[in-house]
Amino acid sequence: MSSASATSTIPTGTLSFLIRGTDFSTTVAAEIDKTGKVTKDVIVPADGAYTVTPYYPGSYVFKDMSNAEGQMVLVGENATGYQLTLTNGKDNNSVTRFTYGDTVTPSLSRMSKDTQGLQKVDNATFKYAVSGSETQPDLTNPLNAGTYTLYAYINGETKPVAETEFTVVQRAVTLRVVTPKDGVDQALVDPSTQLSLTADTKT
Repeated sequence: MSSASATSTIPTGTLSFLIRGTDFSTTVAAEIDKTGKVTKDVIVPADGAYTVTPYYPGSYVFKDMSNAEGQMVLVGENATGYQLTLTNGKDNNSVTRFTYGDTVTPSLSRMSKDTQGLQKVDNATFKYAVSGSETQPDLTNPLNAGTYTLYAYINGETKPVAETEFTVVQRAVTLRVVTPKDGVDQALVDPSTQLSLTADTKT
């Protein structure tokens, strides 16, 4: 029995891949070789676009890692795929978890043999629904806390070309307690932002 060295520079163990396509989802796993690479052959049911999302569970040396967005892979000469990503208005990183008040900003990209990579779709429209509901209003901000599914449409079609699930969580509250010993004049305490505490002198 041996343990991972604290000076290891290459992760060890198993890397898992979640593969999703139209009416298809599977998870496969493969061992990381001594060079840090992973190779795995997977048979999919049909030509089309598939999203491959890796997950590394971590080790004694390395933290776990996942990629929420995944990587699109095309199978077949005429395959076309769409990728729906979300940002929070603060940076360009793709996220699926928002805090109440964040701006949910969607972007739709298309990939085919001719685009040579992802190409932004400018005429997309977006609708959302509370998870478990069929109602799909246009996306508006801010959204209340909850779990939602966002749908992307193009060319006035009634069937979405892409969808993704995201979560809005409640905003954290910061409470400041001001006491007389802090040297603060209690008459100047603003009750809307501060809480003043005094000891009960009654016996």
